[in-house]
Amino acid sequence: MKEQIESLEEQIVNLEKQVDFSESDHLEKVISNLKQFLAGVDEMEEREANDILTEFVDTIIYTKIGGDIEMDIVMKNLNIVDYS
Repeated sequence: MKEQIESLEEQIVNLEKQVDFSESDHLEKVISNLKQFLAGVDEMEEREANDILTEFVDTIIYTKIGGDIEMDIVMKNLNIVDYS
C-alpha cells in the first residue's frame, strides 16, 4: 500500500509538471530529442533513447525471412499544426 501511495504521489508530481509545459515547449523538446538521437550522442542512456523513440514510433513489425529479419517501422502521426 505504501508503494502505491508513493507511486501515485510521483504521478501527481509528473502531471503537475506537464500542466506547466506548454505545447510549444513540448514540441521544442521533441525536436531537440530527435536531433540528439539522430546525431548519435554517445552519452545518451538506453532508457532516454527508448523514450525518444516512443515519441515517434507506433509499432515495429519483425518478420523472419530465411536467416534474415525484416523490420517495418510504423511511425506515429504527430498531428503537428502549422499556425503560419
